[in-house]
Amino acid sequence: ARPALTGRESHADAVTAIAARLADAVEHLHARGIAHGDLKPTNVILGPGGAPHLIDFNLASEQSDSLLRRG
Repeated sequence: ARPALTGRESHADAVTAIAARLADAVEHLHARGIAHGDLKPTNVILGPGGAPHLIDFNLASEQSDSLLRRG
């Protein structure tokens, strides 16, 4: 996969690129019937090239669960 960031982006463009990658990840989970359940900045780590990775799936559930309906 290509890096999320090149290091030449403005702050706003870097944030946008990371947010877009996170949105893709959440969409990927939802397409498989999974809700993360605790999406917040401390549950995102940045890897090489600024690639965001979701962590802490302790509250993850199937989308039909009540957690998603409340969230």
